[in-house]
Amino acid sequence: MKPEFKKFLTGIVLAGCLGAPVFADVNSAAQDVVDCRSLADDSAKLACFEAAAASLEASLGAAPEQTMEQVEPVEQVEQVAPNVAADAKLPIWARLSRSSQEKQAKKAKKKDRPSESKELEVTVVKIVRNNIGRHYLTFDNGQVWRQSQPGEIEPPSALPAPGRIRRALVGNPWFEFDEHPTTDFKIIRVK
Repeated sequence: MKPEFKKFLTGIVLAGCLGAPVFADVNSAAQDVVDCRSLADDSAKLACFEAAAASLEASLGAAPEQTMEQVEPVEQVEQVAPNVAADAKLPIWARLSRSSQEKQAKKAKKKDRPSESKELEVTVVKIVRNNIGRHYLTFDNGQVWRQSQPGEIEPPSALPAPGRIRRALVGNPWFEFDEHPTTDFKIIRVK
């Protein structure tokens, strides 16, 4: 058995042994509440429930009720702006979270931004097939995209040929030629 696992197992056993008396108190107090249900006399039942509730509250370590007059006022803490430069050096999970005002401002910016289209119209000027059967498409704007899985495509009758890139819900986008709208294939941008 590995030493790390032995330490972990020892910790679990010790926690169980140390916590057992606490659970025993709670269990006996809870059993008292259940036993009170069997009493027929309403006044005796009420007295039993009151005693069992007090016992349960004591075993749980509940704090006594406080009224508003007993609660001490909390002093106001001055808000300090986070040190952004120091925060940037930390991993993302250790950084301070943004304030709700900053989050709301970011949401407002997103709403003002025009929504992204789900399709992109392109013109294919060159099609090249490599040795394993994967096709590379070069567009008129200089971008190069490749077929994500090797396979046959139905090429257009002439180049340049108009086509469309559709955003996929999951994974790589889809490409289809306007000439053959029923045959599409997934592509990945290379350049």
